[in-house]
Amino acid sequence: MYKKIQKIQIIRFCIQLIFFILILFALSQYIKGTGGVLLLPALVFGVFFCGWVCPFGTLQEWVGFIGDKLGIKKYRLPYGYQKYFQLMRYLILALVIFGVVYRPLNARISFARYLENVNLSYTALGFLLAFILLSLFIQRPFCNYFCERGARYGLFGSLRLFSIKRREDGCSRCGLCDRKCQMNIPISEEKFIRHPNCINCFKCISACPKKALSYGRKDV
Repeated sequence: MYKKIQKIQIIRFCIQLIFFILILFALSQYIKGTGGVLLLPALVFGVFFCGWVCPFGTLQEWVGFIGDKLGIKKYRLPYGYQKYFQLMRYLILALVIFGVVYRPLNARISFARYLENVNLSYTALGFLLAFILLSLFIQRPFCNYFCERGARYGLFGSLRLFSIKRREDGCSRCGLCDRKCQMNIPISEEKFIRHPNCINCFKCISACPKKALSYGRKDV
């Protein structure tokens, strides 16, 4: 079972790589027209798009991995601050819903447009480069605090029927799952993860030395 859990990261990497290659060939229609289609799966299974498909999320993760290999220490906000800072992406979502222009600051869209040879403004290009560089020091900075699409999926995902479960009787509370979480979620404090920031990357499951974490339906 544990080996199968480890294999899930290889599978996830392959899926990420496929979609990253697609966007490199300008097949970036994932930005347009797919938002509503993916809301229902998020309601049932949680958010997979952000952790498995989104090329800009993948780019941040890969840059962060390079940072780890270079010995660059990642900074994580204490949970007391994290819960407030992560509300920014919901504020941005509200602004978008009410028609406030946000596109120049949306690094996810800017990344796709850049690969489509669309000329970016200096503002858009600056924010794009800033988030890529920040990924060396902070895990998925854009996903965590600024992505309005992730916020939309997260709101639906907070009602998910299937998610990551933690067995209290098997958990040693070592905190490794918390440290491996890219979205800075206190997994060791929950029995069933319905956190809106959870992207189902399963890194916590793969890292758990006691196999106390699994994915499935909430126990009654």
